[in-house]
Amino acid sequence: MQNDEWWCVMGRFLVVDANPADRERVAQQVQKAFPEAEIVGVENRQQWEAALEGEAPRGVVTEYRLPWTDGLEVLAALRRRFPNCPVVMFTGAGDEMTAVRGMKAGLDDYLPKKPENYPLLADALRRAVENAATRGHTQEAECRYQRLFDELPLGFFRMERNGKLLEVNSAATRILHYPDRETLLAHREQERFLGVEDDASIAWPAEVGATAAFVTRLQCYDGTRIWADINVRLVREEGAGLFLEGSLQDVTERQEHTRHLAAMTRITRMALQQEECLTGMRILGEQLRHVFEADSCYITYWDAHEGKVVPKVAVGYAEKTYPHMEAVAAENTFTRAVLRENRVVAVENVLEGSIPSREVAEKFPVQAVLALPLRAHGKAFGAALVGFHRPRGFTDAEIRRAEDLAAHISLVLSASSLLQDAQRRVAELESVRRAALQLTSSLDSKTVFDAILRQISNLLHVTNTHIFLYENGRLRFVAGTLRGENIEHPVVEPRRNGVTATVARSGEFLIIENASKHPLFENYPLFFDGAIASFPLKIGGNVVGVLNVSYEEPHRFQASEMRILELLADQAAIAVQNASLYESVQRGYQRLQSLRTIDAAITASMDINITLGVFLTQVMRQLEADAAAVALYDSLTTSLRYVMARGMPQSAFPRGDVRLGLTLSGKVALRKERLVVEEFSAGQNRLDSSVLARIPATYVGMPLVAKGELQGVLEIYRFEPFSPDREWLDFADSLATQAAIAVENSRLFDRLQRFNFELEMAYDQTLEGWARVLELRGVEPQGHTSRLVELTVSFARLVVHEEKRLLDIRRGVLLHDIGKLAIPDTILLKSGELNDSERRIMRQHPEYARRLLEPIHFLRDALEIPYAHHERWDGSGYPRGLVGEQIPLAARLFAIVDVWDALTTERSYRPAWSREKAMRYLSEQAGHLFDPSLVYRFLDLLHTRFMNMG
Repeated sequence: MQNDEWWCVMGRFLVVDANPADRERVAQQVQKAFPEAEIVGVENRQQWEAALEGEAPRGVVTEYRLPWTDGLEVLAALRRRFPNCPVVMFTGAGDEMTAVRGMKAGLDDYLPKKPENYPLLADALRRAVENAATRGHTQEAECRYQRLFDELPLGFFRMERNGKLLEVNSAATRILHYPDRETLLAHREQERFLGVEDDASIAWPAEVGATAAFVTRLQCYDGTRIWADINVRLVREEGAGLFLEGSLQDVTERQEHTRHLAAMTRITRMALQQEECLTGMRILGEQLRHVFEADSCYITYWDAHEGKVVPKVAVGYAEKTYPHMEAVAAENTFTRAVLRENRVVAVENVLEGSIPSREVAEKFPVQAVLALPLRAHGKAFGAALVGFHRPRGFTDAEIRRAEDLAAHISLVLSASSLLQDAQRRVAELESVRRAALQLTSSLDSKTVFDAILRQISNLLHVTNTHIFLYENGRLRFVAGTLRGENIEHPVVEPRRNGVTATVARSGEFLIIENASKHPLFENYPLFFDGAIASFPLKIGGNVVGVLNVSYEEPHRFQASEMRILELLADQAAIAVQNASLYESVQRGYQRLQSLRTIDAAITASMDINITLGVFLTQVMRQLEADAAAVALYDSLTTSLRYVMARGMPQSAFPRGDVRLGLTLSGKVALRKERLVVEEFSAGQNRLDSSVLARIPATYVGMPLVAKGELQGVLEIYRFEPFSPDREWLDFADSLATQAAIAVENSRLFDRLQRFNFELEMAYDQTLEGWARVLELRGVEPQGHTSRLVELTVSFARLVVHEEKRLLDIRRGVLLHDIGKLAIPDTILLKSGELNDSERRIMRQHPEYARRLLEPIHFLRDALEIPYAHHERWDGSGYPRGLVGEQIPLAARLFAIVDVWDALTTERSYRPAWSREKAMRYLSEQAGHLFDPSLVYRFLDLLHTRFMNMG
């Protein structure tokens, strides 16, 4: 017993009995049991009431029959005033029923008042006092346990298997937002465990002692939902049945952070995988809806030209109809608000605000909105509207998450936009190249016209197309399509002041996005509100025709469409001219063959030297030239440089750069005009006459121009006086145009190759950056990756002969340990030996590498090394336990190099091995850990290297 407990204080014993003799005899027995106790007799109501007002008695002996009450009322009063006071009833008036009622009411003992029972009273009273002390200890322990139970931050609960809660602590009440414990315990039994979502999918423990752990959503008292980590166990209590006991912890912040990171990862992967635009926007909407647990998400674009908000993608409500809704010009829309604020906008109750307009709000069940700006290259172009079907507040954490996501989306979209832009440009060039190939595949007029219109329709999906050509000074309709079908009844000629005639006169293209609002259609007899793009077909700066494309509805031509149309118009002009020449010079078959030969050279090879060689050969043959030369224009130095000559040694021509305007060729280039000099002297063009057997008498200079841009100059020489006629000059112009296209195509191809090379370099630098991340984090020693790359590629060249395969192996080496980025730092950077659990986690890094790299098409062929370089020849490796040649060749090669580098490099936990020791080890493990044939070839490689090193 503790000194501070009431029953240890030597206090009073009450003897409640109206009979003085009996009181005296009872007091003697009490004194016998407790010699130091104070005995207080109680014989009437006044004494009894005074005793209740005083300090707690150490014990009480009472008679049942009393003048002012009875013993059971005495017991009840004591229990109310002093709950743990020991009470013994010693009575001569009671019976068996009285004893039963007393014991049920909390009596410690009952003795009939008989002479032979007086000696027993002392023992009974001592037992009662000891029992009271035990109860006191138990109550104090229970109080301490209850305080601990209530004060722990972890929520605890106890419930029946049907879901009825029996006991919870304060933390559980607080976590679930209940006002008090009683309200939580009054939770309806038919509501399964605290409103757990998807309760049917939770595997509750079915056997005594079994446990279950899961993370799930809980419905709180105030309607909010939280993520909870729940651990529960099934227990049995004797006589009470089965119960579920468990704990719950609020992990909402952790789960939301995880979902936030997962969404950012998915959005980034979307950009890397170059999803189609609408698909990418749908993925973005799905991720935002998932992160914020919203009912719907809407992606809108801002059309600055029209001043309208354009619906694009909906996830949730109105998924099918939303993209087809009309653009909205109203100012009070969420998208306009986001663009004005240039930040996340939160509206907690749509019905109480001024945004959006009533007209817009009535179309959707959304009552709360979190609006995120969509940016690319720092410029907002739309919004992502996260919608909720009930009013709700937004926490600071949610606003921050939204701002983080908006910033991340902006970064991803900017990067994706740049990459898509580059790919689009490449695709455009490829489309034009294919179009050029088709347009030059035939010189029959009808075939050429059909090819032009087919290419335009395929690339731009226009409604109508028309081609007009000059015939005898007048524009004539020659071909066209209407909704994809060839026009059978062609227009004879265009309107005098119409689009076609205007473009033909000006020589400049004309774009009309809505014909009903354009002056050229003010007096048009038929209503037309479609869009038209009209381009002049030019040859050598002269308009030979007009190409028109149109849409039946208003249409804003994008920059990419304009580029394609301009390139196709140039190609079409060339194709039309070629066809015209073919038909007009049937009698000049050799010249036609010449054109075809040059054309074939252009389409067959992008090597400008080959093409120019063929070109000059045909110039010499078909134009009966004595000599010819080509000087190419350099736009950076604004000068010409002679690159090839026929008929005269190239040493006769000026060396180095030739400035424009200083020579005949410079004048041709400067003016972009043909120049004919019938009385030529070598000094006029700075020819070195000392190396010439004869001095030319006639000079013809032709500018090489493609799409209005100077490409170079063609020079034709005759040793005899010569006056070229129109037919000769026209044919020379055609040849010069072909040469210009060849030069331009070659330069375009060079730029395309350079771009592809730079793109591959950028990819490889990114991979090297990933590899350096592991070295910078201390996972791998400095220089580890570069050594592996050099030695693995050298080794692979002995076995693999395809350059593409060697490139994949190099990238695989760079990424061999990329999976370690997913290993926790506590394991990855641990200085001591890993335990079994840590080792199992570490062995997951090849699988993590596979998950990271496999979705990226560009790196899929490089996956063999990251995924399989820990496989062993005898099947003892991981992660798949492959045996022998089941292991990819690249992984078998790299495994040997990786172990060699690890053994011969000093590590923090051991010094580097000598070459001889490491080579012995590799030899010993041949056929066990490594492919024996590869081991011996690798050792030969090492011997050769060491010998060369001396």
